Amino acid sequence: MSRIFLKIFILFFYCINAIAQDEIIKYSQKYTISEGLAHNGVTTMLEDSRGFLWFGTYDGLNKFDGYNFQIFKNTIDKNILISNRIRSLYEDNNHNLWIGTDEGITIYNFINEEFTTIYSNKQVSNAVKGPVIRKIFGDKSSNQILCLTEGDGVLVFDKDSNFLNQYLPPVEKFGDDIFFLDIMPLGKKSYVFATSKGLLLFDLSEKKFKQLLKDEVSYTNAIVKISDHSFLITLFRGVALVKYNNKVDYDDFKLDKRALQSYKFNSIMLNDSGELWLGELNEGIIQINNIDSIEKGLPVKVEGFKDSLKLLRSSGFMLTSQNICWYATFNEGIYKFDIVERPFGSYNVSMDYDFGLGSNSVTHIAPFGKNHAFISASLGGLSLFNSVLKKFERFPFNLSIGKEQNVGSVFVDSRKNAWIYISGESSLYRFRKGHRDYEKVKLDSLNITTGPRIRTCSEDQYGNIWIAGNEEVYKVLIDADDNVTKVEYLNDNPFFQNNRIALPRRVYSDFMYNFIWIGSSTNGLFRITNKKDTPIEELIIHNFVNDKKDEHLLPSNFVSSIIRLPNEDLWIGTEGGGICKVINSDSIPKFIPFTEKDGLSNNVVKNILYDENFNLWIPTNIGLNKFDTKTNEFRKFNKSDGLPFEDFWYASETLDNGTMILSGLDGFCYFNPKDVNTKEKLPKLQFENFKIFDKKIIPGDTLNGRVVLQKSIGVLDKIQLKHNENVFSLDLTSLHFSNDKNHLIKYKLSQINKDWTVLPSSQKTIYYSGLQPGDYELTAMASNSLNEWTSPKKLKIEIMPSIWNTHLAYFLYTLLGFLLIYLVIRVILKIQTLNHKVEIEQMEIDNVKEVNEAKLRFFSNISHEIKTPLALISGPMNILLERFKGNPDIGEKLSLIQRQSKKIHQLIEQVHDFRKTDANALKMNYTRFSFNSFMDELIGDFNMLAKNDNKKLEVEGENKVIMVSADRDKLEKIFNNLLNNAFKYTKTDDTIKIEYKTNDKDLVVSVIDTGKGIDAIDLEHIFERFYRSHKKENIQGSGSGIGLAFSKRLVEMHYGFIDAESQLKEGTTINVRLPIVKELLKEEKYKSINLPDEKEVKVDNHLFKKDTISNVEVSGEFSDTLIFYAEDNPEMRNFVSEILSEFFKVKSFRNGHECFEAFEKEWPDIVISDVQMPEMNGLDLCLKIKSDLKTSHIPVILLTALANIEDHLKGIRDGADAYIEKPFNIQRLVTNVEALLRNRKQLRERYQVGIPLTRENNKNNRNDNAFLEKLYSLMEEHLDNQDLDLNYLAKELYLNRTHFYQKVKVLTNQTPFELLKNYRLKKAANFLAQKRLSVNEAFEMTGFKSRTHFTKVFREKFGVTPGKYITKTSKNECGNN
Repeated sequence: MSRIFLKIFILFFYCINAIAQDEIIKYSQKYTISEGLAHNGVTTMLEDSRGFLWFGTYDGLNKFDGYNFQIFKNTIDKNILISNRIRSLYEDNNHNLWIGTDEGITIYNFINEEFTTIYSNKQVSNAVKGPVIRKIFGDKSSNQILCLTEGDGVLVFDKDSNFLNQYLPPVEKFGDDIFFLDIMPLGKKSYVFATSKGLLLFDLSEKKFKQLLKDEVSYTNAIVKISDHSFLITLFRGVALVKYNNKVDYDDFKLDKRALQSYKFNSIMLNDSGELWLGELNEGIIQINNIDSIEKGLPVKVEGFKDSLKLLRSSGFMLTSQNICWYATFNEGIYKFDIVERPFGSYNVSMDYDFGLGSNSVTHIAPFGKNHAFISASLGGLSLFNSVLKKFERFPFNLSIGKEQNVGSVFVDSRKNAWIYISGESSLYRFRKGHRDYEKVKLDSLNITTGPRIRTCSEDQYGNIWIAGNEEVYKVLIDADDNVTKVEYLNDNPFFQNNRIALPRRVYSDFMYNFIWIGSSTNGLFRITNKKDTPIEELIIHNFVNDKKDEHLLPSNFVSSIIRLPNEDLWIGTEGGGICKVINSDSIPKFIPFTEKDGLSNNVVKNILYDENFNLWIPTNIGLNKFDTKTNEFRKFNKSDGLPFEDFWYASETLDNGTMILSGLDGFCYFNPKDVNTKEKLPKLQFENFKIFDKKIIPGDTLNGRVVLQKSIGVLDKIQLKHNENVFSLDLTSLHFSNDKNHLIKYKLSQINKDWTVLPSSQKTIYYSGLQPGDYELTAMASNSLNEWTSPKKLKIEIMPSIWNTHLAYFLYTLLGFLLIYLVIRVILKIQTLNHKVEIEQMEIDNVKEVNEAKLRFFSNISHEIKTPLALISGPMNILLERFKGNPDIGEKLSLIQRQSKKIHQLIEQVHDFRKTDANALKMNYTRFSFNSFMDELIGDFNMLAKNDNKKLEVEGENKVIMVSADRDKLEKIFNNLLNNAFKYTKTDDTIKIEYKTNDKDLVVSVIDTGKGIDAIDLEHIFERFYRSHKKENIQGSGSGIGLAFSKRLVEMHYGFIDAESQLKEGTTINVRLPIVKELLKEEKYKSINLPDEKEVKVDNHLFKKDTISNVEVSGEFSDTLIFYAEDNPEMRNFVSEILSEFFKVKSFRNGHECFEAFEKEWPDIVISDVQMPEMNGLDLCLKIKSDLKTSHIPVILLTALANIEDHLKGIRDGADAYIEKPFNIQRLVTNVEALLRNRKQLRERYQVGIPLTRENNKNNRNDNAFLEKLYSLMEEHLDNQDLDLNYLAKELYLNRTHFYQKVKVLTNQTPFELLKNYRLKKAANFLAQKRLSVNEAFEMTGFKSRTHFTKVFREKFGVTPGKYITKTSKNECGNN
């Protein structure tokens, strides 16, 4: 009898196994090393109190937030765990994570994010390894933690992780190699252990072990509590139900039933719904849907899972707070199973259902009755699907297999007639309700050669059928007897006369307004006003298309779906434009779009359905969407929510029972919206992964010398950051472990975000940069898939101000501001005072100028009046002098009158000349004369004056003839004034002495007297016009006040210098230095030069027979040179001009006078002149050019046919630069011109590089040196003048601006501005290197207005900045030393 029972029992479990092979459990996600898991061998799992999942593997610990794995393990550089081989995990009441390994226990402190090893055999007994911690269990009743080991018994710790004791079963009773594998508490301090030696009962109070069911259970590795009186254990094979008395009588344990003995299990889990999950050793999962079946001994429904693998080694199960089952394996990582049954059913050809479709490409769905639908597929035939039984059934009519397999589309009208289109035919088949045979409806224009012929069908309120084909819309008219009377074609309507309708995608009958809406793939939306008994040609049609300029027009011209809800809302689906609500659909419609930016999963909408709550269900290219028309919120569904696919197709319908069937390219899916979960737990939201400047900050990390976080960011409610730590990021982790597109996060930062920022939960990292100092509050929330939100989680963030942004700093700023305002006001007042003083001084200066000008004007006017009586005096006086020249007494008196008249005349002329100098109109008339003779003549008039005044007049000069080139008249006025002053301020017996000598080209004249001298204060001003001594006694004897000022002007017009030295009561010395000395040859005679007649030179070819233009060698360097050529002989002038014009620019003149007058308009680069010419000969022209300092730099070549011209040229040796006798060689003339120009160029380069001026005489550059010396002296005098004007320099040199620019450019190859700048820069360099002045002092002393500009031009000049120039010169000096 027992054998029969055993056979029946084995057969029963075999049947269960057979069932298990048919039912397959589906997982929703799998995680392996490819997804970031540390190792595919997962040994233990844990969900902590914060919502994170932890997975222990053979190669480290994994923290999982649903998005990424964070791995903790030992590395070469750092050890954080006692061992990487994790065996068990547990979270204690302090939220510390206990990590059991092959080598002991490590604790992870979440608050400080630190790992600490608390127990290992190495620490306790110096053992080599162990203990292997297989299970960690916390007993809340005793506040103790029990750690189950392999071979080391049970380790007990208190709640603060202090080791209390180790409990080992007696060796003599249980052996020395017992593995504790699982634990179940029975009561207070009583536990049942699943071990390698069976079931052990342990009483912690008595510290005793007892073996349970010794004969029945020799091995168990997992245990789960079923009820207060029973638990289930795994056996070596199968499982066993154990019942016990909850009063815990050691003898009251009974093995009630055994089951599934053909399986080897190593793990077990019971969920809240009573499902039993069993992990097989090598064969995956066995699931029992109802544990009651085992308890009651009933047949068990079994489902299996092995993931189509040969080997799937189970490790364990974990059920999380999100009602998700996690299955760990030793070789394939982790599987996730959704415990809640998904509402989505599906079909594809791989399921091989009877009467099913032959293809997955579903094209049409037609509801048939309450629970059924016809479904057709491309090349897959037609099937009838029962949504309740979830299977296919036979057709209620006759359809041959050949036609069944070629069905292209199907439609069921309101009379329950089935309309079927067979691919390749131009007719429709109609099966009337209750009839098994069909009738044909001919569609003559149906295109059977391209693509699907019929896309959609719709029935209007008159019972007519509208059919959308590839290139036509058909209207099948049906009468009251259900007979087809006629077929009409929409393209016959005049609206489509020029543009036929093409690719209609959707036809929809709108009963509310009796409209027919047609959506096309290219031409937007058509609205047809349908009327009964009206031909289709007469129907009114409107077309609505996309226009990007108007946001309220159709968002896309591809209209894929049209539907009107019972609440009268009309909705349109488009490809590329999402969905849109149509306002005013009966007039001018307005389209309100809802797209991806509003939460739609994809803008390519395939269809729109609605449920009884008027929610829209929208299949798209990427997932399914539920749209709440009341709140305008989307809920997204994808594969993680149970969808079989995410890329949907156009066919979708709702059955009368509420079931929705949606097509795709991989079959179809179906569901009832009522079955879609409307209740869901809210996920936990955590802050983590805090970074500053993209560097992760963990508790204890230092930044800028301080600890930023004392605790984990997840437990803090406030953080404090410095002003330079205001670039940070933070993860807002929503721990839902589900579809991240359905679950959202939103956040805002006070003072920064006014509105919430809403993002998918996968975009969890938020960034802030450049936050200003202040207090902020970050508020974040997370949603579930139902768009329900968690309570706000907040984090206060304080950005501390920099030290210069603190209150103390602001106080100091305010104080400094007031101080600055005070200083500014003080400076402004000071400036105003100074400006006032300057204005007063300027007024005084202007007054002085006006007074001086008035005086000059007065003197000038008086002088004009005096000239007439003076002329009347001089005329008779000369007659009387002639008449009484034999009477000494009268003659002497008349001579006195004559001299005084002459003096008065000189004074009058001096006034006029002084005014001319002010206007720069006084001209210089240079002549050559002997200064010795000049001085003898000048002294003659003053000898009588000295004799009459009893004063000594002495003259001391060099014992040689001094030839000068100067304006004789102006020299006479200079020395007359000086001698008159000397006589005026000396007394009887005083001595007046004149000393003169030469110093190279300079004539130095000193007028010395032994008079009363000049006060030091007055000495500085004696050359100022109309100056009056500050001493009253000196004012009495003062003159007109213009004599010395006029003398100074005349000296400067000769580019000379004048100064005064004086000591009170000792005398005064006036020194004059004039660069006017000319060298006199010993054989030179002082007679005027009378040139003999020049022999007439006839221009003939024999004079130039050796020269042709082609033979003349010229460098071409001076092709832009301008030559003035003076020649009175027309033939010679024309010939030479023609030759020279080939190489230079030439202007010719008939005589010297015309040539010199041309100087007023422009200056040449060189002058070539004949000697003998009318009006002005060549020698006089040369003298005028060379004597005038303005033009002295211009080279002169003289041409002559005089035989004895050499004698005459000696008198002007220092004037002409070259002379050539006629007839001459053209090559020689050209070569001389180029040589002189090249010499001038070299001279310019010498001046440019700063070579010191030479004092050589008898050279043609002597006047140029005098000019430059005067120019340099003026630049030196005004070195620190920042406002120095070049016009002032020109005026001081008695040149107009144009001539001044030209002369400086010719002599130095620099503009006056460049020359002044370079001069000042060289002076600045000297100040820096030699005088050791600072940069500020140097640029101020050299007239630069700003240091920046000075530094820039200094670097351009010397290649280094002024500061580096000082350093460089200092190093050079040190090196030389």
